[in-house]
Amino acid sequence: MLVLQIFLLPWALRCWAYGVDSHVFTITQLACFLNSTSVEFVGNATLDGTLTHSLESHNGQFNVSQMWPLETPDAWEQRQSKLQDYLNNFKLLVNLLANEKAVSYPLHVHGTKGCQLSKNDTNRFYEILLNGTKFLTFHATRNLWMPLQGTSAANYTSQKLNEFNQTTTNL
Repeated sequence: MLVLQIFLLPWALRCWAYGVDSHVFTITQLACFLNSTSVEFVGNATLDGTLTHSLESHNGQFNVSQMWPLETPDAWEQRQSKLQDYLNNFKLLVNLLANEKAVSYPLHVHGTKGCQLSKNDTNRFYEILLNGTKFLTFHATRNLWMPLQGTSAANYTSQKLNEFNQTTTNL
């Protein structure tokens, strides 16, 4: 999330000079796991409600588009590579957790992640739904994942996510 904040800060500062008090950057991702080997991703990113990026991944074919030229071509190429790595790691993590807690497929994982930038503060948010039900939330001020339901799968998943910097402080 820090990368997003650094990336958007110069743009947001320029907008503040023209009277805009805050900006909200939101990423939405839906992952449909038909089984442990088949996953499809769809997602988008918006800045103040305006579409900035789109994502589709079907049968291993990855397509991500930048609607606004917010990054240089070299930076965008690096971002695409990091996004593909993230999606591959996400797939592995969901399958591992599903296997550990014997969660049945198909699984629908919906994540909403973002930040609100204002002149004096930055608020981050991340919430995950599993099969349409609130599952996890991330408390950014404490760098801590919290279960949103009392199931063993939610408790186990939050515990495992809290063990790694990649899923807490580097989020």
